[in-house]
Amino acid sequence: MNRPGRSLIILPLALLVCLSGFSAEGDWESMNLEIARLYSRGELESAVTLAEQSLSRAKSEFGPAHLNTAKALNNLANLYFRIGRIDEAGWMYEDAIRAEESLLGSSSKSAADTRYNLAMLLLYRGDKRKAASELERVMHVYRTQKDPDLKAISRVEDALKLARQNSESNLR
Repeated sequence: MNRPGRSLIILPLALLVCLSGFSAEGDWESMNLEIARLYSRGELESAVTLAEQSLSRAKSEFGPAHLNTAKALNNLANLYFRIGRIDEAGWMYEDAIRAEESLLGSSSKSAADTRYNLAMLLLYRGDKRKAASELERVMHVYRTQKDPDLKAISRVEDALKLARQNSESNLR
């Protein structure tokens, strides 16, 4: 026997669950827009604090294996890199890449973008060989995209030249 009243109760509950997910994602996106605004105004300390909250929120609301969590890791890693927290930025980039590749595949532009960020950190650290290896992987993904971003490819080519030039001069 089907009870019409019961399905009317379940439907609003299901809508509430769906809408709360959209609200969480919308709030998380708003938080990230504020991080970008703070960064552009040079308010790095405030941007870092909010980015740390964004990562914590992404982990709790979306889970550790979610694209938003990977984005939050990349964003916080970018800020950490900028303020000199290099080691923390490095492992955050690596965690974000693992998550993005797990969710989107190894040919994902998002993962390649994060890998580019890691390569820039490696160049900064002086690890030219590893940076070059990462940049070659980025280049492969960028060149095989349906609509390749020529500016991004040019940027990677320039970084790759720098990484190769410096690693070759280190061998002498």
